[in-house]
Amino acid sequence: MTTRIIVFFLLFSTVFNFHLAGAETNDMERIRTLIVGAATKAESIGCRNIDILADNYKGMRSSPKFSELQDLEADLVHFWREALANMGRLAHSDMEKALLLYSCGGLSSKDYIDLLQESLVLVKNGDLDREIFYDIQTPFNETSDAWAVLIKNPENPAVREIIKSSKKIFHDMPERISSYDRILSGKSFRELEKFETGMRDEVVLNSNPTLDTRNSTTVVQEVFPERDETIKKRWVKLPMIIGVFVGLIGAGIWFLKRRE
Repeated sequence: MTTRIIVFFLLFSTVFNFHLAGAETNDMERIRTLIVGAATKAESIGCRNIDILADNYKGMRSSPKFSELQDLEADLVHFWREALANMGRLAHSDMEKALLLYSCGGLSSKDYIDLLQESLVLVKNGDLDREIFYDIQTPFNETSDAWAVLIKNPENPAVREIIKSSKKIFHDMPERISSYDRILSGKSFRELEKFETGMRDEVVLNSNPTLDTRNSTTVVQEVFPERDETIKKRWVKLPMIIGVFVGLIGAGIWFLKRRE
C-alpha cells in the first residue's frame, strides 16, 4: 500500500512539473513573439540602434501602433524573472534586449531593484551592453512605483551596491560618476523631494476650491493682474446699460401710443 502511494505521488509530481514547464514555455514563446514584433516596428520607424530606441521608447510605449510593447509590459510584471533567466533565448540582439528590459518599468520598487541587480550580473558577464543597463536605472514608466528608485533609496544596501558597481562600469565617464556620487550622498533625493513638493503645491493651488479666498485671490491677481480691473469695469457699466435699455423701451411705448 505504501509503495502504491509513493508511486502515485511521484507520478502526480511528474505530471504537474510537466504542466508547469509547458505553461512557462508558452509564456516565454509569447514574450519572444512580442519582442520580435516590437523590434520590427521600431526598426521600421528608424530606431536602428539602442540610442535612438531609448530616445523614442516613451512615445512608442503609449502609441496604439506599438500594442506589442503594452502587452509586453503587462506580461513582464509577472514573468520578468523567467525572462531574464532566458535572456539568451528571448533576445538575440541589443535592440531586443533593450526592448525586454525597457518594458520592465511597471515593476514594484523591490522587484526593480532585484532586476537591476540581475542586470548588473549580465553586464559583468558580458551578456548586456552597459548603455542598456544605464538606461534602465531610471524606468521609462514615470508613473510606476519603481520610477527614480535609485535616487529615492540612497540608504538601501542593494541600491548602494548597484551605484558603486556602476561607478566602476562607467569609470571613464566623469559626468556619470558625479551623478552617482550625488545619489550616494542623498543630494539627488533631497533635490527630487524639493521638486516634487513644489509640483504638489502648484497642483493643489490650481485645483483646490476650498483654499483660503484671500490667498487664492492674491494669486489670481498676480497671475492675471488685469482680470480684477476688468470685472470692476463691467459692474460699473452694467447700471448704465440697464438705464439705456429702459429708456429705449419707454420711447418705443410712447411712439406706439402716438400712432394710435
